[in-house]
Amino acid sequence: KGSDIGAYFVGSAFGRRKLMPGISPGKSVEGMVGGLAGSVAFALIIASAGPVAEALGAEVWVLAAVSDITSFLGAKIETWRLVMRCCIFGLWLSIIGQLGDLFESCLKRDAGIKDSGMIMPQFGGILDLIDSAVFALPVAWFLLTRVWHIA
Repeated sequence: KGSDIGAYFVGSAFGRRKLMPGISPGKSVEGMVGGLAGSVAFALIIASAGPVAEALGAEVWVLAAVSDITSFLGAKIETWRLVMRCCIFGLWLSIIGQLGDLFESCLKRDAGIKDSGMIMPQFGGILDLIDSAVFALPVAWFLLTRVWHIA
């Protein structure tokens, strides 16, 4: 959702070049870049919000101090490593989430409909709220469990 928020605000403010007007006329190249930045920023914020993340039961890294970063398992990792993981995580989830959004837009265009349902029609239907997450969650699981062995 950090990607969606970043894409919306940057695209609304600075969007000039259309990304794929035949599929999703409202999306811009600038919004796509804003989505990438928003996703990375969100990953960094979540990684540094230790007490909030712990209260939510999230298994994320905890920023104990600038010089002392620990994972939720207690193993020490360097600050640059945490930042790089957050950047990689945020970028991949944003890319995959934006592809999911475009895929759902393709389905709607092929069906000749504007909204994917009457639940939350002002947002394009319920599928517009979950399309990026449906595509991004398996990638998040893979990165966290298979690549970084965090969970």
